[in-house]
Amino acid sequence: MEDKESKINLVIIACDKGGFDLKTKIKEYLLENDYVIVDVGIHLLDQKQTDYIDICKDLCAKVNQMPASKGIVVSDNGINVEVVCNKFRGIRCALCHDYYTSEMTRKHNDSNILALGQSVTGFEVAKQMVEIFLKTPFDRSVPEHWNRLKKIEKIENEGAC
Repeated sequence: MEDKESKINLVIIACDKGGFDLKTKIKEYLLENDYVIVDVGIHLLDQKQTDYIDICKDLCAKVNQMPASKGIVVSDNGINVEVVCNKFRGIRCALCHDYYTSEMTRKHNDSNILALGQSVTGFEVAKQMVEIFLKTPFDRSVPEHWNRLKKIEKIENEGAC
């Protein structure tokens, strides 16, 4: 593991019913590795189904309130939660499928939420993706990456197309 200064230590985590098992395993793994976890739900598999839109809203609000944090959201396939999270100002959520995409979304896009699909990503791969997502910094040395983020921010501030 990397030293504490080179990785994110506060993780906001969420799931819908379709991502509960993978979220639970990821949460346990992160706790074992000294991460601080804020779990916005769901908390029980038999819990009355909360709509994934509401879960994403809670997750995004927490990530925006705690800029030093990163978020992880898990559903059955990850697509639905990625779409919803990206509707919130300041959120850059990426649905990733492997080590490379997890690394690149942090380096190039400064993504602050990782979306995962329980039905398409096994725990060992998810664990690797989470770890690289949390310890990879945004590459500020490349002007194009920084300029693109500023353009995205400008679009958010101007409003929808």
